[in-house]
Amino acid sequence: MPYKNKEDRKKFAREYYKKYYHAVSKHNPKYIEREKKTKRKYRENNKEKIALYDKAYRENYKGNKEKIALYRKSIRPRLNYYQSKRRLIIKTQCPKWANLEKIKQIYIDCPKGYHVDHIIPLVNNNVCGLHVESNLQYLTAKENLKKGNRFKV
Repeated sequence: MPYKNKEDRKKFAREYYKKYYHAVSKHNPKYIEREKKTKRKYRENNKEKIALYDKAYRENYKGNKEKIALYRKSIRPRLNYYQSKRRLIIKTQCPKWANLEKIKQIYIDCPKGYHVDHIIPLVNNNVCGLHVESNLQYLTAKENLKKGNRFKV
């Protein structure tokens, strides 16, 4: 190795990473801008090709409608099962004293891109919450899916 010590190797690795790897990283703003320009230029130079592809896709989509309908029919029983299970959980976890109008309003007022989340999950190994207005909050879809069924004490 041409490097005498560990620090020199680390320095080389950092510089190499910045120069070669990070240059094509999808998080690098320069890379993102370059990709936009490249795609725009491609679309301008290949308008006919793209138009033909779009036309073929639209014609083929008519044939795909049947496949999509078959898939939906096959998955529908499974979706019905999970939805009914979820409704049952909510029904059993909703006490008689809960204000259903406030709960409904929380769901109606939920901003776009957000989910209504139970702070204390309805079903959990450690604790089970109630379906009441004080146990509901708005979370972004990403945060809610990341949180899942976990409860931090």
